[in-house]
Amino acid sequence: MKSTSKTLLLLFIILAFSASGQDLSEGLILHLPLSGNSQDYSENAFSVLTNDIEYTENQFGSPDGAALFNGTTSLIEFPNDNILKPELPVTFAFWIRWDSEEFLNQVVFNSSYQENINSGIFFMTTSSGSNFAVGFGDGSASYSASTRRSFVSNASMETGQWYHITIIVKGNTDMRIIIDCEDPGGNYSGSGGALDYSATRDNLGRHDYHTGFEGPYFQGAISD
Repeated sequence: MKSTSKTLLLLFIILAFSASGQDLSEGLILHLPLSGNSQDYSENAFSVLTNDIEYTENQFGSPDGAALFNGTTSLIEFPNDNILKPELPVTFAFWIRWDSEEFLNQVVFNSSYQENINSGIFFMTTSSGSNFAVGFGDGSASYSASTRRSFVSNASMETGQWYHITIIVKGNTDMRIIIDCEDPGGNYSGSGGALDYSATRDNLGRHDYHTGFEGPYFQGAISD
């Protein structure tokens, strides 16, 4: 894996690529098709842990083609491996469907989940308007604009609809959220420091952003 190109093709991809037409196998860190199982098909072949994950039709109607998260206990955890804590730039790509109108169930992932520590890269929606939002924490033991960097898309999601999402994070004020191959733009906020990772497992399906409370869970479906 080249450090200049990282992708978590996880359900998604995680990789860091900046040029269109790049070979997605270059810099690929993680690839979870989520078609009936949670196996990593990247060359790293990471062993992931699942909790209360079921499988459902994906965006194309294929049976068991997407992982279903129940919003209360469903979770996919990745190994606590430094390869999964890459320096920027990083790209995530996946299909997703939100099934809940409740903001707390619209969090999607945190690449360095630790309760009461604002670390890792996260993806969720905003509490007002359900706009797509990505950001990262600087490792502080608090949640505020001074401990994170965020980008909020001008586009918002609707429950029950499938979206293809590509997230590119290059720096404090260099992030993009591509939705169904379109870039609607957005706005930056926060004044935190550089991206920092906790010494904990990454996870898909949960994100903590309130001190003293366990992070809420995602409700919906995710596919490669």
